[in-house]
Amino acid sequence: CTALPLATFLSLVNNWARVKFYTYKLFHFYQRPPPQGAQDIGTWMAIFQFIATAAVVTNGALVCFTMDVLWDFKLTTRIWFFMAFQWVLIGIQFLAAEIIDDVPSEVEIQRERNTFINLKVVEKVADEDYGVEVVVDEDDLVDSGEGGASGPMHLGNICGCGKKNPN
Repeated sequence: CTALPLATFLSLVNNWARVKFYTYKLFHFYQRPPPQGAQDIGTWMAIFQFIATAAVVTNGALVCFTMDVLWDFKLTTRIWFFMAFQWVLIGIQFLAAEIIDDVPSEVEIQRERNTFINLKVVEKVADEDYGVEVVVDEDDLVDSGEGGASGPMHLGNICGCGKKNPN
């Protein structure tokens, strides 16, 4: 037994309160920051380009100075092979970077679509009708249930949430 019988109950309350406090702190103060959009990958692009160039140089050195095929040549000839190999591969890297688009065409189309939707829905920019007159065919009319066509079909009539056509 203890000198203070209430001590076990107080330690239980203390431990319960500590767990609740740590849980609150974990869920409210140590959350992952919300994701933010970025235009590009930033500094990482320069790092990737540096690593790719370093890989060309090291692979060129491995090919020219350690392969048995080039051992018959003098050191100066192998150095010229190394420099030529290195600049050819760096040139191929440069051409590939210029030829291949940074943004795929599918992503560009989706960006244009999002911009269009943003203009129409959020910015409430009016549609341009370009002076085109809309002609309604007999097939485009909705049957009112009374044996005749009631008029053009409205989106509200389709989903059941709009006003009914008065005709």
